[in-house]
Amino acid sequence: MRTGLFSPLAGAICLMLFCAGAPAANAYLFTTPGGEKVEGEYVGATPTVANIKFANGQTVAISFSDMTEKDREYVFSCTIKERATRGEALRFRLRENNGSRSSSNGWEQTWQAGYKLTIENLLPVPLEDLRIQYYFCKENDDAYVGRYLNQNYFQEEKIIPAIGSRQSFDFETARLTLKIYKGSSGSRWHTGSLRGLWARFYWKDILVAEYKSSKKMDSERWPDELAAPKKNSPAQ
Repeated sequence: MRTGLFSPLAGAICLMLFCAGAPAANAYLFTTPGGEKVEGEYVGATPTVANIKFANGQTVAISFSDMTEKDREYVFSCTIKERATRGEALRFRLRENNGSRSSSNGWEQTWQAGYKLTIENLLPVPLEDLRIQYYFCKENDDAYVGRYLNQNYFQEEKIIPAIGSRQSFDFETARLTLKIYKGSSGSRWHTGSLRGLWARFYWKDILVAEYKSSKKMDSERWPDELAAPKKNSPAQ
């Protein structure tokens, strides 16, 4: 596999080779630094180069630094779609993120509880402006609990500026108020707890990954307010 394709002379040679052969099924028109247009097919990427197959059958490694911004975005898009389809784009580790408990009387304690989600980028390319939409809630399986807990769920959309290839980012959700208190009988203690987290991750309009912390979230309904971004939707 060769590098250095994108010199003006080499680009012109590859263009002539392509014109002599049949067009690739998934061909894309790349632009060389010299301004030549060369049609090639994406076949893979590493953290520093994209592997492009040309009409003469030769696969060439092209440095991302030699590509135009548009061509880099195309290669990133191909890589992300390919890995996302196989469920190999992101990996997650979840833990609760709780504040200290406080008590104003002898029968009740309150604290703020949320999640810290470690997001690991398994891709060979960086993820910039990764959009996370998430929904999480707390258990509310007791009628008495429902009278005392103010907000049972939270939903939000955020933008993560950048996660480098093979690097991680710790994302913290908002927090909900949980309580421990005695029930109406005075003998039973009720302990508040989080039910789970459901998150979706988008790069532009591509669904990179979806995460549910437990099967409990299968019974939840995704909020209508958290709609998938439209094609070419900018990061907010």
